[in-house]
Amino acid sequence: MFVGFLSFGQNPLEKAFTPFVGGTWLCDTTWSNGQAFKQEISYAFDLKTNIVQVTTLGFLDPAGTNYGKRNHGIRYLDPQMKELQFIEFDVYGGVTTGGCMLKGDSLLYEYAYDTKMGMTWMTEMYIPIDKNTFQYQIGVYENGQWVNKYMDAYFRRKSPKNQ
Repeated sequence: MFVGFLSFGQNPLEKAFTPFVGGTWLCDTTWSNGQAFKQEISYAFDLKTNIVQVTTLGFLDPAGTNYGKRNHGIRYLDPQMKELQFIEFDVYGGVTTGGCMLKGDSLLYEYAYDTKMGMTWMTEMYIPIDKNTFQYQIGVYENGQWVNKYMDAYFRRKSPKNQ
């Protein structure tokens, strides 16, 4: 199914996610409102390299006292749209879907997020600093700039790649 598309170069899924595969990524910080945020994320290629499985540990309660498996996600190349997509299942029964793209060396996720005030289009951006560090930003991103930024932090590789 992907043969024709992939013949033009590297699989875009591999290109986007190879820097993340290997080791576990940790971010321990606070949201802009002061609420604690801690996540450990692991990425692994599966089905040759046709999908990326993502497992996330994080806080399971607003108080930040219960920590455990929070999300399980899949990243894949949609063969019809020829775009990177994601689906994320959370421990509460929620499902988030959206798109992923490379902007230079940075990885962006875009998705609709249901807030108390209605749906908001959210962006998460992973900006490479070095092979073991990504700057992580999340908020509302329009026309190439942040309108509201809810977090500006760092994910660091907790365990070395290929260990």
